[in-house]
Amino acid sequence: MDGKFAELLTDPFWWISVVVVGVLISVAAAYFKSGADIIAGWVSVRWRASSKARKLKYQEKVISIELDHKLQLALRFEAVYELVRAVLFSVLAMANIVFITMLGIAHQQLLVKGVSGLALISLICAMACYFRSIHIRGMLAKANS
Repeated sequence: MDGKFAELLTDPFWWISVVVVGVLISVAAAYFKSGADIIAGWVSVRWRASSKARKLKYQEKVISIELDHKLQLALRFEAVYELVRAVLFSVLAMANIVFITMLGIAHQQLLVKGVSGLALISLICAMACYFRSIHIRGMLAKANS
């Protein structure tokens, strides 16, 4: 392998092809740069508008929570419910992981993969419930401050 590489480095055709490809890439980059700048600017404007709309919607939610005490109570219950779900999904994931370790290598790989997938899905659901609870508690804290 080393002999072929050294032989390739001494070949003038290889050096010429490297220079030609480098020049072609440089010319193509000059043409694509302006298009990429336009696309990046468009994405930036859209992102900024979307972010502003999301912040406005969040502020409206906080104001409605601030004014309605029944909604605050309902959101507190929902936050606790999401935390309980997160704990239950975590317990399910741990039970699946224990089951996988008890199965060992002797059992079918499909069963092990299925239970592993179920454990992963349970952990993802637990994290989603936990983050939802954090989001709700954040809105409640902002409304109460």
